Amino acid sequence: MKWLINDEQLQKGYHNAIAVLHRCSSNIGFLASSENKDNYRRVWARDGVVCGLAALASKDQTLIATFKKTLQTLGDFQHDLGIIPSNVYFSDGQPKISYGGLVGRTDTTCWYLLGLALYVQQTNDWAFLEETQSIIQKALRLLDTWEYNTGGLLYVPLSGNWADEYIVEGYVLFDQVLRLWGLSALQQLQPAADLKSKIAQIRTKIYDNFIQLDEAKSLHPRTFSMVTTQEYVPACFSPAGYKNYFDAFGTAILLFTDLVPTNRAEKMADFMSSLTYETKTKLVPAFWPPVFETDAEYRLLSENHKYEFRNAAYEYHNAGSWCMVNGFAGVALAQHGKVAEATTLLKAVNEANSLGENGFYEHHHSLTAEPKGTRYCAWSAAGQVLLTQSLNQELSWKF
Repeated sequence: MKWLINDEQLQKGYHNAIAVLHRCSSNIGFLASSENKDNYRRVWARDGVVCGLAALASKDQTLIATFKKTLQTLGDFQHDLGIIPSNVYFSDGQPKISYGGLVGRTDTTCWYLLGLALYVQQTNDWAFLEETQSIIQKALRLLDTWEYNTGGLLYVPLSGNWADEYIVEGYVLFDQVLRLWGLSALQQLQPAADLKSKIAQIRTKIYDNFIQLDEAKSLHPRTFSMVTTQEYVPACFSPAGYKNYFDAFGTAILLFTDLVPTNRAEKMADFMSSLTYETKTKLVPAFWPPVFETDAEYRLLSENHKYEFRNAAYEYHNAGSWCMVNGFAGVALAQHGKVAEATTLLKAVNEANSLGENGFYEHHHSLTAEPKGTRYCAWSAAGQVLLTQSLNQELSWKF
């Protein structure tokens, strides 16, 4: 690999991240972690595809082969209704399949379509694309169904995406832009008039309801007064109105598109970068601002978990720092010409992943920088690989 980043620590950190991805590789795909803890030694749709994108960026043929296994495993256990599993593992040779815990996961199907399309784009594995046609078509029909009102936007239940213990629900920015990315990548591979029309509809609905807030065209114009900032777009809205939290992951993917006018996109990128000054980790928090015990929505947050509460302020989804999310945030900054800021962010990602003897922890407390969650998380490593390769000018996501 040709290094354009002349920094030995970053180069070493990159190779450590690649090593973690190899350790998390299995004969059925990428495992969430190499640690034998809880449910992490499973193939997860979202973790697996994020790792797969890192594999493609790295051009490591062994990791790319693991990505294909990931897609095969997820596709093999697609539900008859079209749902891509949340996770899959085997016990005594028998498959164990989850389509979600307390609720289903909307984002898994979007992740699968994105991962499949980008895999075929880079590998030219057209035979695999042909093999998966029925999976693709069922997934596309399911996503249309999840609009419920045929209005062009997915309706996501509480806990329905990667931030499964946070308070976003309804028309969630993250799921809309992830779906748009996946469908756009698929359209590049196999253009179709109906898919082109659906993409155009989704683009318009995202613009009208999150960016421009067009009263004449939006789903819920009565609630525009709830949107209080122009520095970023709201994380979600529902029949009850908008939630003004900043969503780093959703914003990063939105900035891969050309939907946001240039001046507004510049402000959004600057705001995202500025949040690193609010954290000891020097990373962008997953959501901002934190939800505190005195806030009206704290009760919803504190009750939204299956086993234990992890969302105290500045932890986990509640303004915690995730190296995985920061990988995407850094790519967005770099693609908007903010190379210095993206490089600074990469150094922070490298520092965070190196804590605990290169522990590659799941996330970090944003005020103390304390590592949290499971060690050797594959997608924490993947975030570092993605951002590194973006700065090495070998990775560009624009759609």
